[in-house]
Amino acid sequence: MYQLIYISEKTQNFELEDIPRILYSARLNNDLLNVTGILLDLSEHFIQVLEGNQKDVESTFTKISGDSRHCNIRCIYKQPTINQEFGNWSMGFSPDLNQDVLQDAIHIANMFAQKQHLTDIQIDSLRLLLKSLNPEPEIL
Repeated sequence: MYQLIYISEKTQNFELEDIPRILYSARLNNDLLNVTGILLDLSEHFIQVLEGNQKDVESTFTKISGDSRHCNIRCIYKQPTINQEFGNWSMGFSPDLNQDVLQDAIHIANMFAQKQHLTDIQIDSLRLLLKSLNPEPEIL
């Protein structure tokens, strides 16, 4: 199992109407590759977690990186992991989450997203925050 987290900035090419198409494509492609994760849609940024086989995650990230609807794509974390943290979702999406929890998470995530460089502690904190958004964590 391998996990990758990136932060990117939305460009002027991004329109709110793009979200359903992005999610449809991500869920379809991720199901085929057995890639899971979550996409957090912030006011000016995206934060996304991808997990699965390293080759498939890296390939998915490369494809996503070429999308003109975002720029300044910063891969902040990529490591082998023991557990699949978002195995319930081919691609979880922020509006699908508990709204009370989500609002607090978005506030904190926005602070991280605005930074060009994150410390290891900030990355670990962001990972825990994103993991906390999973409504049904897998029990091992």
